[in-house]
Amino acid sequence: MTLITSWRQWELEPYTADFDYSPVPIVVGQFDLHQTQMATELRLESIEAQRDWRWLVGLFADRVTNDGSEAFAIDPILKVISFDEGEAELAAFGQATRYFRNGFDVTFGMRVDYDEDRITRERTVTFSPTTQFTSNRSEWNVQPKLVVAYEFAPESRVYLTSAYSYGNGGFSFLETDPRLASYQPERVWANEIGARLDWFDQRLERLCLRGGASHSDSGDYDLPDTEHTHDHPSRQLE
Repeated sequence: MTLITSWRQWELEPYTADFDYSPVPIVVGQFDLHQTQMATELRLESIEAQRDWRWLVGLFADRVTNDGSEAFAIDPILKVISFDEGEAELAAFGQATRYFRNGFDVTFGMRVDYDEDRITRERTVTFSPTTQFTSNRSEWNVQPKLVVAYEFAPESRVYLTSAYSYGNGGFSFLETDPRLASYQPERVWANEIGARLDWFDQRLERLCLRGGASHSDSGDYDLPDTEHTHDHPSRQLE
């Protein structure tokens, strides 16, 4: 059993810069940013001696909070953006590998995620009305993985793997353009076939050759200058 817990705090207060990059400070900006993150993971896995079956199961929890403000001043105009953002993730995962006597082994894994995001952002500009943006989102995702391999010689094997993964969506805490204020999840289905070959020369030094070909298809991929998501297939040979 393995238990890993981490806590992190990051602060930037204040950070002041001259954004017109001239000898005279015409456009002055100041940032006050704070971030706190806490993550915990618990894993249970089989012992090494159980050769026919290897397995691993676990739980993961993560929470991130961001808050602060961004101010720009061009006398007599002052723009201030303040925000409070939070992200949370809960996940359960597992993987099992079955080793066969003929050299084949099959691995199947699964990860189930629940993600939740929220944001409150306010913008105040001199001589203009105050605007506010508040939103939240949540999503379930399932990520399967399958690996089939054949070990035809010691330390030499061919394999085929197929896996689905995603990057969760969220919000930009400093962006006020409605088109860019949030972003959608990105999803990738990747497939790979390859081989790993080892030989021993007369000096008993190991020579390892690895090669493979992969294909991935990325869906729901956001482009910042459009209002739509796109699919992006990718192929690779190495």
